[in-house]
Amino acid sequence: MWFKLKKRLWQWRVVLITSPSVAICVIVASLLGWFQLLEWAALEQFFGLRPQKLPDKRILVVTFDEKDIINYGKALIPDGVVAQTIKKIREQQPAAIGVDIYRDLPVKPGHEELVQVMRDTPNLIGVKKIIAEKVAPPPVLKKLDRVAIADLINDADGKVRRALLNIEDENKNSYESLAVRLSLIYLEQKGINLKLIQSENRLRLGKAVFQPLRQNQEFNYRGADLGGYQILHDFRGYQDDFETVKLRDVLNDSVPKEKIRSRIVLIGSIAPSSNDFHSVGFKRASDGNQRMPGVIIHANLTSQIISAALDGTPLLRGLFLPGTWLWIFF
Repeated sequence: MWFKLKKRLWQWRVVLITSPSVAICVIVASLLGWFQLLEWAALEQFFGLRPQKLPDKRILVVTFDEKDIINYGKALIPDGVVAQTIKKIREQQPAAIGVDIYRDLPVKPGHEELVQVMRDTPNLIGVKKIIAEKVAPPPVLKKLDRVAIADLINDADGKVRRALLNIEDENKNSYESLAVRLSLIYLEQKGINLKLIQSENRLRLGKAVFQPLRQNQEFNYRGADLGGYQILHDFRGYQDDFETVKLRDVLNDSVPKEKIRSRIVLIGSIAPSSNDFHSVGFKRASDGNQRMPGVIIHANLTSQIISAALDGTPLLRGLFLPGTWLWIFF
């Protein structure tokens, strides 16, 4: 019996030595980040192979472009125009309004009007930036605690793949992302509230359970800065994959009421001069190397959150390290 086993092991000696050796080399190389770009490229290819999702009817994006900027003769859309846009939208009773426009300083004319509109619109959320180059929020919204962060996180190759849901500033004040704030307002109207699973640092929101990326768990992000509460983006698509209307059409009362009522409305720029375009870890064959406006990234994350909470859409997760090692060895 022992002789037969010994003979069989000798016959399989190449496999028994080569397989673990190759697996260990691959694991070590992965831990050193040698395959990270290949793994990200593979993820993008999987996005491209996935059937295209339908537009999320719960979200409307109001965009302004170079034509709008030229019409008003300023590099930044004046406060009065922003105020009128918000008022027009507010009249149609949206679920929530997110203004992805920095307004830390007045852009006259119409600053006083904008301050009053912000004060009188309880479901309106403004933005600030707290990572790297900081940008303060509108002072009136800061006083009313209706401020979210618009920060985006770039991976080592300069692409956005991770979403920042929550982070603390240098004063330990906690801020949620614009997508999170808008989603919570929308879901609270449907009786869904955020709950913390304290023992596991996970968040439950309706049918969804959110778990943050962790250094010792996410194989693709060993050594990355995973501060705050981060998850992986599950992009629905580019601007054409969302229902959008132009800012000038809102001001001209050309947008049907049903497009706005009970929806989450995001307002932001798609003008190249705004310099708010980003490379993302998502593409389809028809998209090429298209860059995505910041407001569309926020729309994608908003859609991801409410789809997970209401529809039970699975959230993207990486394998835990032991599971990854087992898969490589297998």
